[in-house]
Amino acid sequence: MSKILVVEDQLALREGYVTILKKAGYEVFEAADGMAAVIEAERVHPDVILLDLLMPYMDGLTFLRKYDVRNKHTDVSVVIFSNSSAPSKVQEALEMGAKRYLIKAIVSPKKLLKIVEEELASKAAGAAPNPAS
Repeated sequence: MSKILVVEDQLALREGYVTILKKAGYEVFEAADGMAAVIEAERVHPDVILLDLLMPYMDGLTFLRKYDVRNKHTDVSVVIFSNSSAPSKVQEALEMGAKRYLIKAIVSPKKLLKIVEEELASKAAGAAPNPAS
């Protein structure tokens, strides 16, 4: 069973994402901030991380630096799922190893599931995903 880590500080959103992913058959873990996410990611070794950028204690970009998906955890697909659409943030996140950068406000639950499935399929095939999805 594929493992998904949802990193989101807003409880209602996090619970919604967790529910959707569990209903689709995934093993889902959650964290409310970047610090908790580093600990949880090291503990469960997720296949995909859905990562918010704007969080207390440690933001998503700092998480990417600490968890180091470019060098240390290359087998983990990180999908940024944020309402921040600043081009500099998008570029920085992708340069630090995020596979995709999505805007929460415009991604439906159905599209979110499709993206998770695509990331898992991409990992299985060893292919590079499309970051503009």
